Amino acid sequence: MVVSLPLIKELKTRIPQAKLTVITSQSNDCIAKLSPFIDETIIKPQSFFSWLLILNRIRKRKDLLVVDLNHSVATHTLLATIFIRPSHATSPYKDGRWGVKGTELEIFDLMPPEHPQKYNRPISMIYLDIAQHITGHNTESPSYELPTTSTTNKTKPYVVINVMGSRQPMRIADADLIRVCKLIGRDFSAYQIYVISLSTNYPELRSVLSGLKNVEILPPTDSIAPVLPLVEHSELVITPDTALVHIASAYNKKLIAVYTNDLALFKHWQPINTNETYIIYSSQPKSLSGYSSDELYFAVLKALSTT
Repeated sequence: MVVSLPLIKELKTRIPQAKLTVITSQSNDCIAKLSPFIDETIIKPQSFFSWLLILNRIRKRKDLLVVDLNHSVATHTLLATIFIRPSHATSPYKDGRWGVKGTELEIFDLMPPEHPQKYNRPISMIYLDIAQHITGHNTESPSYELPTTSTTNKTKPYVVINVMGSRQPMRIADADLIRVCKLIGRDFSAYQIYVISLSTNYPELRSVLSGLKNVEILPPTDSIAPVLPLVEHSELVITPDTALVHIASAYNKKLIAVYTNDLALFKHWQPINTNETYIIYSSQPKSLSGYSSDELYFAVLKALSTT
């Protein structure tokens, strides 16, 4: 959701008379509602029948432009777009999938041409190709425009740590989490540590980090909403490649991010951050196995030493 905000801002700024509706997930709905450029948010339901009812209501709107943010042929958004029958439809340049070329899908009548750098750019810049194609205005750098949130009730400066990525192999090892927490507790005792948990690892984190100084494991939530002010007012964010990377970048926070050894994927999902940013790569293309524990340790040491 965060990486689509530059496109949303550009479309609303250049076509202010248009009503801009965003279909989002339950967890990302709060980000959409914070944006001053979004007029309406629709949470995509789990029920297929409920989803059809929503699509049918959208279908009745006039002068409708559908924006599909998939840069490949994605069945679910393609079928939804066909069902809606919009006046126009656009997407990033689609190279194709399953033997179907994206450029052969006539429903996307406003698809921008292939960029000279192809997909070797941040995903937010790939999305901005859409705005340039529609409005004729070229935006050189994305602006996330994530609004500020209310202050937290935290009385001490603090570090936010997230250990889990989008799937089980995308995680920071328990031993490294303990090592980092001990470093901060020993050498930077003025800092509190808040560790973000999921329902799947909350009990494990409580056990692993039991007794460590200045460490609090945050209970899991269904929405990312509580994380936004937590990140905004933090001194440092440590995380694998997740949405938290982009939230931290949007709030211009010091960041330590751990990525897989997949250069093409990194070019898409790299942080666009003007604050100190430390990128650590694993040795594997599909997991975080093999990243340097020492590199992570010294990145934390350096980041907090300059705070």
